[in-house]
Amino acid sequence: MGIAAVSSHTVSKKHLTAVSIVKSASQTNIRSFFGAGPNLPCSMTATTTSECVSTVPSTSAESVPAKPVAVAPDGKASLNGFLVKKCVMKAEVVWCLNTIATHGSFRSAASSAALFPIMFPTCDVGKKLQLGKDKVGYTICYGIAPYFRNRLLSKLHSVPHVVVAFDESLNKIAQKEQMDVLIRFWDPADDVKTRYLTSCFLGHTRAEDLAAAFKKATENIEPAKILQLSMDSPNVNLKLLKSLKQEFSASDGNQNIVDIGSCGLHVVSGAFKTGHSVTKWNAVVFLRSLYNLFKNVPARRADYVNITGSILFPLKFCSVRWLENGKALARALQVLPNVVKYVEHVKKEKKLPACGSYAHVETAVKDEMLPVKMAFMLSVSEELEPFLAEFQTEKPMLPFLATALDGLLRSLLGRIVLKEKLDAAGTFSKLIKIDLENPNNIIGIAAFDIGLAAKSCERSLNHLTLRW
Repeated sequence: MGIAAVSSHTVSKKHLTAVSIVKSASQTNIRSFFGAGPNLPCSMTATTTSECVSTVPSTSAESVPAKPVAVAPDGKASLNGFLVKKCVMKAEVVWCLNTIATHGSFRSAASSAALFPIMFPTCDVGKKLQLGKDKVGYTICYGIAPYFRNRLLSKLHSVPHVVVAFDESLNKIAQKEQMDVLIRFWDPADDVKTRYLTSCFLGHTRAEDLAAAFKKATENIEPAKILQLSMDSPNVNLKLLKSLKQEFSASDGNQNIVDIGSCGLHVVSGAFKTGHSVTKWNAVVFLRSLYNLFKNVPARRADYVNITGSILFPLKFCSVRWLENGKALARALQVLPNVVKYVEHVKKEKKLPACGSYAHVETAVKDEMLPVKMAFMLSVSEELEPFLAEFQTEKPMLPFLATALDGLLRSLLGRIVLKEKLDAAGTFSKLIKIDLENPNNIIGIAAFDIGLAAKSCERSLNHLTLRW
């Protein structure tokens, strides 16, 4: 009943009567507010006794009890009462905002607020603070959220163009796909701002489902104002873009949607992943198994420390977060000698670990070229990460994307392509047309730039033939 009950209460006779009383009280002579009304909080009456009681001396042995100074007449509001109520309301709203900023739950916010009277026993605001789980939820969902949404929509009325960004991810609590919609615009203060608009929850994420959710989320925005859609690279999103362009063009002749292709960050990350797949090194399987081998297994971790004398363990490797995997690759390269020592020791035991992670690690460490491969992957990853970190931002970086991609591609091709061939390819379109299958365009294999760390590992294995 939450929001329905509040909406019906606003038109009820009781509420309208209370509003009229407040309005009439606001017209009372201002001097009446400075009387000490019956609802005056203790902290706001912390005056000296001489100010609150009569100071007339008594001639008898027993003093007559002092009488308080006359208070404001009944029916007239006290200014202190209004101030306390306003402070309490402000404190409740601020605490709800903190809950949003810290991603706290309604229940945890309510339980924390219940401690305020105990923590601040002399504070009237803390005593009067009343934040239950439901009140926190109503304040956030039906108070704060609509306020910021309406404020954003009112700003967009004066903005000529906007960029709509959206991304889908699994909401594990709701067990649905959550589609977050953001708005990027150039406000009158000459600042480019990105603001959250809303979220849509979907079962299926086909192009038709995304289109319906997108139109519902942006129903208060004129289609003619949409300049561009910012999204990641799945083909379903490209189909969505195509259908929206056709629909907008047919409805109001909007030809403003700029098509810049799929997300540049996803393209770079996907290229790195594709390059790894082509090598057939199974590095992802090894890195995942290396982390899972010691994850949540105290006995195995203790054996590793006793055998190697090291407390450094592998870091988690995620195949879809390539920007964060440089550290995982570096740690894998660092602990690899200890892992080899651990595997050799375990082989001597009668009972080997039965998990699949150990089998993958045992197979991988048999490859003497494994350190060189890991070092080469780390070298390429470290070259890509600055680009990914720079462009993973809310700043308007699109004007610099083409130049950055050109420089990144030239740097990577420079590892194997002759310099004169790179210099001859003056434009990006010519650069991507260099035939890598033509031996005349490629430097000798011995001169390949595989990175300093990989070369160091290669020199330590000089009795082997480099197999790429």
